[in-house]
Amino acid sequence: RDWSSDVCSSDLAVAMLGLFANIAAAMRLFATCYIPEGFIRPLAFLTLVAALLAAGETPGPALLTAALGLVTGAVAIGVAIRVRRLVSAARRRPLAVGGRWRREALLLVPVAFFTEFFADIGILVSTPFIAAADTAIFGICLKLSMLIGYVVQVAQHMAVPDLADARNAADGEALRAAVRRSIVLPAAFTMACAAASFAFGGQLLGIFGAEFSRGQGALAILVAAQALRALAGPAVHMMILRGDQRLNALLCLAATAVLVVATALLAPWLGLMGAALAALIAYLFWIGSALTLLHRLGEARVDVLALFLARPKQPAVGGERPIGALQSSATEIACRGQVLAARVARSCRSAGISARRTVALSSTTLKISGAMRWHLPWPSQRSVSMVTRMGTPS
Repeated sequence: RDWSSDVCSSDLAVAMLGLFANIAAAMRLFATCYIPEGFIRPLAFLTLVAALLAAGETPGPALLTAALGLVTGAVAIGVAIRVRRLVSAARRRPLAVGGRWRREALLLVPVAFFTEFFADIGILVSTPFIAAADTAIFGICLKLSMLIGYVVQVAQHMAVPDLADARNAADGEALRAAVRRSIVLPAAFTMACAAASFAFGGQLLGIFGAEFSRGQGALAILVAAQALRALAGPAVHMMILRGDQRLNALLCLAATAVLVVATALLAPWLGLMGAALAALIAYLFWIGSALTLLHRLGEARVDVLALFLARPKQPAVGGERPIGALQSSATEIACRGQVLAARVARSCRSAGISARRTVALSSTTLKISGAMRWHLPWPSQRSVSMVTRMGTPS
């Protein structure tokens, strides 16, 4: 009770730092985003604790919490001053989107809760089903895997501004390049870590105690889950860019439920390995569902397989594309629909069809093209003539 106010102030400082760090990342100021939080803050906190110990003071929970809040607040103020100065230098009038930001931020709370506190949720859920010693081993393995997964998180986070610009500009090549940057390095790193944990995980866990060495299999499974996350690409970020925050929140809540159910079924039976397998199943559900939803919503693929798919060749005007040919981005689908609608309108005018009916036919063409998604062929003169005949008085 005597240090609850310190906890609240520390949480406020952490939230402030996270807010301005993400604004810096959106402005592509990645050094401002990651260096203060990832290096300056822990180094300053360790220096402050070392100074207290050198002064003969034994810091307790209240003092440590207050020190963490003080250091985090100072770093957050520095980042805020840096970001506000750059925003002011841009001299851009802020957009009136505060209401939308607040609405979407509320829906993104489950997403942030699942992604940021997955390790804590996994440990909490597994505690009733496995022994106390296994809980400690599982906690260390899960924390180590999330530390490796931080590389995936940073790489995907850094790609978000480029993904947003490429998606808004309908630039398939730029989108593909951003996806490649968010996948290649994290996938290589996590797969190497998975192989190392499979071969030398016992020795690594032995640092924490001889009994921790038996968590080698669980560590390999959990690191493999991070490798799958890297191979899946920035699917969750693409759903955020689409504005499907409600769907994203429901997906994370469902993945949490899958984690709880899988842990309840597997942990009593397999113990430590069951808890690790439950975390892997939850990740597979989360990643697989996000990729499936992106496909159903007509978005471009952002997983590793998208990097190996052949790019479709741009046909000449009037050329016919095979039905079902995969495209590199959803924007090209809209382009094909717009080209078809424009040609229908031109053909209707030349056929003497009224303007009202022409607009109706063009609008219907766009709706049909959106519904057909990947299966709309590139408009040829024959397809234009077929639609035009639908509007003739005869």
